[in-house]
Amino acid sequence: MNHKMRCAAALLLVGVPAVHAQQAVPVKSVTALSALGEMRTSGRVSTRELPSSVILSGVGTARMEPRTEIRVPGTADQDQSLQLLKGRLYLNIDANDLKKRAGGEFRLKTPAALLAVKGTEFFVDAGEGGDTVGVSAGSVLVESDADKATLLLKAGQAATVRPQGISAPRSLTAEERGQSDKIPLPAADPSVIQGRVLDQNRRPVVGAMVELRSGDDYFKPMVTVETTVTKRGGIFALKKTEAGKKLNSVRVPSFRGFKQTDKRLTLMNGETPQLEIIVYLPQVVTFDYVFQPDGSRSFANASTTKGRLTLRGEVSHIDFAKALATRSLDSVGHMMDIDLSYDEGMCGFRASGVSNGFFDAGATSLDLVPMAAENGYDTSTKPCVAGHTYVVRTYEGKYAKFRVTSMKADDGRAK
Repeated sequence: MNHKMRCAAALLLVGVPAVHAQQAVPVKSVTALSALGEMRTSGRVSTRELPSSVILSGVGTARMEPRTEIRVPGTADQDQSLQLLKGRLYLNIDANDLKKRAGGEFRLKTPAALLAVKGTEFFVDAGEGGDTVGVSAGSVLVESDADKATLLLKAGQAATVRPQGISAPRSLTAEERGQSDKIPLPAADPSVIQGRVLDQNRRPVVGAMVELRSGDDYFKPMVTVETTVTKRGGIFALKKTEAGKKLNSVRVPSFRGFKQTDKRLTLMNGETPQLEIIVYLPQVVTFDYVFQPDGSRSFANASTTKGRLTLRGEVSHIDFAKALATRSLDSVGHMMDIDLSYDEGMCGFRASGVSNGFFDAGATSLDLVPMAAENGYDTSTKPCVAGHTYVVRTYEGKYAKFRVTSMKADDGRAK
């Protein structure tokens, strides 16, 4: 497919009734935010192995996936606001920002299309087979140069633009819907703390209450100073309170079965954080284990014991020597080897003793871990992942290994 054929394939209009109905709003610069820091440019921006968030001056935000390249057009390209040269781009174009700029429209040039945007959330994937456009919010009017046919894409729909025309509209795939959290948040406002609430499968959670908390865990009671509710895409915005108040957490209280989650805050002067909060439904976790009671690190001899345990509830405490999983330590009166708990929304394992610890051996079977390691154990929380094997040094100095065989949301009937 040559370049001329691809560029002539189609013209896409988002939320507008006619082609070039208004002037293109220029993007004077883009600011790329990545793990390497911040970079502002009026030329090209490209990503390699890692994604990058991008602030488009005066129009909105974008997220560049790995191996994506964009370009700020020069003064000769007045019909374009931004150009996608290759890769996948997620965009959140702010209608209010466009209205402030004489009601113009944002236009994105891709290898096969031109998108005119009046304020919406969408993605574009510029691939060899054409340019796929998917809409999370708003609408897209597609006009093909091949046959002048038009197609209106609504929220939840996608289509592919090819040199021979436009494909029939289809629903977003499960994978495309599941990636809606990649639609970037609106451009950061210095007066608010923005974020997104997602479930354990990274799906946006709508209608969750979010609280901004102030105080000190030891000297001053924690109080809620601001509340809001997540909107479409799981997005929330909390206004910062007056100067002098210590803001140290954002909380999502329990609701619809999801567990309460607290996210610690460390705010620097002038910082406008964008948070990601993961909430979990209580899980039922089943695992197979092997315990070595003689103190050796080998799991190959006949002295080992084997079994299966099922963990339920907010916190489950595990003692391998007693083949015990319990919610309350009051009934046993001694330390436990490992806990299943929820730390900032993450369902994971942790060790709370002095001498015990554990590590995640990864996605492997129990048989492929014939001996416990001599070192490498710690007490930090690690995610509970189905199919992963974990190796434990117990509080009595013995060794165990276990593999998570299943993990599912608790239906509330667990005893």
